[in-house]
Amino acid sequence: MISPDAPEKLPALSKRKGVFFALVALIFFFAALTLLLSRLEHRGAIRTDDKDDAAVYVPADILERKTVAGVDTWFFGGPDQVRGRVLVEKPADLYRILCVGGSFIMGFPYTKADMTTPGFAGIPHWLFLELAVRYPSRRFEVINLGVAGQNSTRVAELVERFLAVRPDLIVVATGNNEGQTAPSAFSRALHQWILYRVMKKALVAPIADSRRPLFTPQDPDIRLIEETYRGNLRRIVQACTGRKVPLILATLPINLRFHGFSNDPAPNNAAESDDPILIEGKALLSDGEYRQAREKLLQSRDQIFATYYLALSYDLQDQFDQARELYRAFAQMNPLNRARPSFNEDVRALANTAGVYLVDLEADVESFSVGRIPHFAFFLDYCHLKWWGNQLMARQIAKKLVATGLIPAGDGEPLPPPSQNDLIAKNNLEALVRLDESVGRELFVEVWEKGKGLFPRQLHRDLITDYSRPGDPPRPLSPNTPDPSTAE
Repeated sequence: MISPDAPEKLPALSKRKGVFFALVALIFFFAALTLLLSRLEHRGAIRTDDKDDAAVYVPADILERKTVAGVDTWFFGGPDQVRGRVLVEKPADLYRILCVGGSFIMGFPYTKADMTTPGFAGIPHWLFLELAVRYPSRRFEVINLGVAGQNSTRVAELVERFLAVRPDLIVVATGNNEGQTAPSAFSRALHQWILYRVMKKALVAPIADSRRPLFTPQDPDIRLIEETYRGNLRRIVQACTGRKVPLILATLPINLRFHGFSNDPAPNNAAESDDPILIEGKALLSDGEYRQAREKLLQSRDQIFATYYLALSYDLQDQFDQARELYRAFAQMNPLNRARPSFNEDVRALANTAGVYLVDLEADVESFSVGRIPHFAFFLDYCHLKWWGNQLMARQIAKKLVATGLIPAGDGEPLPPPSQNDLIAKNNLEALVRLDESVGRELFVEVWEKGKGLFPRQLHRDLITDYSRPGDPPRPLSPNTPDPSTAE
């Protein structure tokens, strides 16, 4: 018999209801944690993305629409790129340009990730300065969407997302950081969830910067890398033509003489071997025995670096056509963060599409160099240009805009191109000249006369025995190279 004072026994929850409430609690917990982590990352208190993922995955909040003081505004930026804001309602007299690519178009190392668009002394900055002079009736926004290490997969997604800001023109220069294949749609979606990124970062041991390879790791399937690149270019073209936004595709200058660093071989990037036959061939090359060196190098089992030294043997004899083709073969096999030559051919092929325009920066730099082998003097390293090289590249883009009439011109426009000296003086950029006194006007104007002895035999030997620090450029610039202070 049940005592009247005994507590009433409540009915037990069904198993299904128990599971349901547990799931609700779990979902609520994850949602709250996701919100908290998102706010912390937005404020800069934490960073959940991985350096290796940054080349491929675009952050979910890279472009946000907000109302500030009653003004509808797009805010953009990420951990590794410049930041900025633009109006959602674009004024009628404003011409908005997006420059998208890797660190080449970003302007590294002059432009840093903590700067605001268009950055400093990179292609977007010089393009903005030049267009403002040539089209005074218009206002310009040149949005710098270059990101260090960014490959064409990420570039394609950026183009698709940033079409929302209603650009008048998109300039794409990509190809230096290829090597990884495109992630799956599921993987891209998963990386948008901050909790997944946190767990991945916690579980996967980070690579110390001192051990991180400088050059992009290469998928062993080169054919797949090339197909991925072409597919991303097609995505970009389809996105722009579908929205009727003019697109400039630019080829990339390739530092063909760059050999690589012996102490930094990234996975599946070749490192020079200790093949005795290769070493003998280099010794013959150092002694100026070019024919014998070539005979020896052709026997080397290190076909990749034998190709490089074969190119150098022709280069040192001023047989530039043979040297250029062999250097290009070396770059195709061992890109070292440079664009493979085949990528530039892909760009040229797609630039035949209606609404797509080609700016052949590779051909421009070749035309400015003796033997059409891009001169070391243009480059800071394997692919980044010096500031005056960036200015020349921006001028080539501006020339295309003038020639095609893509910018609506006012009366008497476009005005003549400003000299580099005028741009520097008008915009208080004298620090650039002080930054590198050796690569200003003197290099362009006087090196052709002085440079005939610039590459003495001893330097030949130094280059062959230790190419990790190439030193002075091995050839004078072409006499056709424009003086940046006055050239159109």
